[in-house]
Amino acid sequence: MKEMLLLCLLTLAFLGCAKEAEDGGLCTAPDFIGTYSGTAACDGDTPFSADVTIEERSGKLYLVDSDGQEYPLNTNGCKISTPKINILIASASGTGSLNGKELSTSFAVKGFGLDKSCTFKGIKP
Repeated sequence: MKEMLLLCLLTLAFLGCAKEAEDGGLCTAPDFIGTYSGTAACDGDTPFSADVTIEERSGKLYLVDSDGQEYPLNTNGCKISTPKINILIASASGTGSLNGKELSTSFAVKGFGLDKSCTFKGIKP
């Protein structure tokens, strides 16, 4: 009987964790806000130091990269995504996640013969 109770408790604990992982964790909008310093790299280029800022405006989150380009963010727990946006003659979209104070993102830029993927990993102090 004790083994059955223990098995049930372990199963419930596992299912609770599975739901948290499914929806991206327990992050809220204020967890994302701030400036992250780290390293960015794009296909075939040398990695470089970069800062990324996440701001809240009128209840919506925006990621601002080192070049000043702004990307609207959608959040799902600790996961982020940005819808496809048009930048001049190209489009960009991306995903990412927050793990504690570490932000990781991956963006794809496509258009007019350009097909490039870029990543960023940074820490918020």
